[in-house]
Amino acid sequence: VTGSPLNNQVAVFTDGTTIEGDSNLTWNTAALTVTDGTDSTEIRDRYLFSKSESADANMYLYGYGAGNSGIIYLAGARGTIATPTASLQNDILGDVSAFGHTGSAHVEGARIRFFAGEDITATDRGTSIKLSTASAGTTTVTDRYVIDVNGDHTFNGNVKVQGSGEILKLESSAATGDGIMSFHDAGGEQGTIGFDSGSNVFAITNKLLVGAAGDIVFRNDAGSGSSYSDVLTIKGNGDTEVTGDLFANENVIVKGQAYSELQSTYTPTGSGAGAAFTIDWDLGNVA
Repeated sequence: VTGSPLNNQVAVFTDGTTIEGDSNLTWNTAALTVTDGTDSTEIRDRYLFSKSESADANMYLYGYGAGNSGIIYLAGARGTIATPTASLQNDILGDVSAFGHTGSAHVEGARIRFFAGEDITATDRGTSIKLSTASAGTTTVTDRYVIDVNGDHTFNGNVKVQGSGEILKLESSAATGDGIMSFHDAGGEQGTIGFDSGSNVFAITNKLLVGAAGDIVFRNDAGSGSSYSDVLTIKGNGDTEVTGDLFANENVIVKGQAYSELQSTYTPTGSGAGAAFTIDWDLGNVA
């Protein structure tokens, strides 16, 4: 066997009796390195590094044939390599992180993590996903979007939906289910907007039916973009207040238990006009 590979170069047979080496393929007892002199890819114990300043540093996975594709496996387990044990609830199963550079070091700015949503067994493999980013002017990576083990979605921050046509659709998978948007505070659900398929109505519900807190209020922008006024208030006791003129193309029906009352306010105008006054229309039991 002949040849003249240099120290740390990986020896390659160029024919049946000749071994050669190349400075672009080396081994230094810690890393196997492929390089063109500037860009490089290193394989180390537990690490794969690809560094490039002439183009993107890429990883390509190709699969050919029916049902074959490029796949990335992210897997976690407790125990050891020789004796792995089950992943437990909240264990990290996989992590994809994005880093920027300060000029001194790379620092994490965003990540996607996959968590065990329950203790993992042969029949239980519930998993949650968290997408996290750092806000401008901070170094803390915070959860922004979470899909929990039940499939519920949680957003931390404003949600903006853009599109054309049908932009946001609320739909139940049940045959007779309702599409409902619910509003919560620390005390739980306080109100809903949705379609009630049982009664075939579109409903707005305020569950804080205690005094003024039980009101449903429609507000209108006065045009300034910062000043709003109540134009229609449905009180917690069932009363309805309209601020402004009320126009109807059909009949206006007023219903009550003991009696119903319609009030009209008239403001005289012109020279010598008196003060405004109210006319009460006592309608009795109006059906």
